[in-house]
Amino acid sequence: TEEIVGNKRQITFNNIANHPVGKFPRAGNPNTISVNSHSVEMTINPEAATSFTSGQGYDFGILFSGVAIDPYTAEFFTSGGQVNRNWNETALTSAVNLGTDCNNAHVQPTGEYHYHGTPNAFIEKLTNGQTPTTMVKLGYAADGFPIYYKYGYDDSDNLVAMESGFRLREGSREGDGVSAPDGCFDGLYFQDYEYVSGISPLDQANGKTGKTPEAASEYYYVVTDNFPSSPLYFRGTPDGSFSHRP
Repeated sequence: TEEIVGNKRQITFNNIANHPVGKFPRAGNPNTISVNSHSVEMTINPEAATSFTSGQGYDFGILFSGVAIDPYTAEFFTSGGQVNRNWNETALTSAVNLGTDCNNAHVQPTGEYHYHGTPNAFIEKLTNGQTPTTMVKLGYAADGFPIYYKYGYDDSDNLVAMESGFRLREGSREGDGVSAPDGCFDGLYFQDYEYVSGISPLDQANGKTGKTPEAASEYYYVVTDNFPSSPLYFRGTPDGSFSHRP
């Protein structure tokens, strides 16, 4: 449910998707989906902040499917029982099996089903499996800006598919394999990637300002098929109701 109260958009959801999901428990994810009711809110008048805010520790946003999207994981580099939280494993790698389904989603120990990337079955439902002829709105981010799937308008008003500006770093990690990871940058960790300015119309937060079906010009986020898929940063100020932090 969604309601505008004053200058806030208030949303209640239960993380039960309105589209097909994978079978859980499954290899890499031993948890069972269950109802997890949440209430969140965000401003209806979002503004860009003076700097980007990391999305770590937050649900990035809530989609119209009734499921939250959260790119980060609770898995970090671990060796000898010691955890290095500077190296966070991504759920979108084949190097480890975190039990994600075709929606790049899995289940927390609490039973909460949540996306880490492109929710394919939801997008297929929204588009009837066809290539979109207009932008596809998926939901709202914690800072109030809208979230769209990968299509947006270019400077010539053509609808085009966009990719993020993140690319794998070149070379190898400088860790010793004990206190920090070594080996080539292969995409196992978020830190294996870097944002390269100028190769994408999207900024570091996987967003841009431009025309949408609802505005002649507004800032919006894009869920891309390539890394990071779900944005990693907020352009505005996230509402505390989305926070995982104590």
